[in-house]
Amino acid sequence: MKALRILLGVVSGVSLVAYPLVVWLGWGRISPRLLGCILLSALGVRFLAFGSRGKALAPAALIPLVPVALGAISDNPNLFLWYPAFVCGATAFWFGTSLRGVPAIEGFARLRHPELPPAALRHCRQATVAWTLFLVANTLVSVGSAVSGNLRFWTVWNGAVSYALMGLMFAAEYAVRLLRKV
Repeated sequence: MKALRILLGVVSGVSLVAYPLVVWLGWGRISPRLLGCILLSALGVRFLAFGSRGKALAPAALIPLVPVALGAISDNPNLFLWYPAFVCGATAFWFGTSLRGVPAIEGFARLRHPELPPAALRHCRQATVAWTLFLVANTLVSVGSAVSGNLRFWTVWNGAVSYALMGLMFAAEYAVRLLRKV
């Protein structure tokens, strides 16, 4: 059962990262209804991968699927372009609202280190603010790419540039953490 969960997790991650490429490859080649069903099936694997752990997040995780489902139902592929903006916006919202209580980064840090010193707590809060701002900016560009209707720009931004920038954010946060020794 654990091997199946790992396999589903890998398929889930690949489907999320490959979403822009699948849209780009399917655009104009297969019907939007079929493309939407393929996308929904691939993204649906995420729920199987998370199992009972994902039940609390299920409502929020379903929201980004709305434009994909509407695109399939209405046979309008332009609605598929909104999925990355919905995912990024929902993540930004989650990070931002976590600042009212336990910052998201602190929650992640406590998984490995239940007791955190005050310097680490400050760093976690600042990192959560930085990620929230980054995710809001990324959401705005993703919305702009969807509104523009330029499939090439949308694919490059949502399928490569945003991931590269996230990698840079991870690296920068790690470097700051090392420099601060937290």
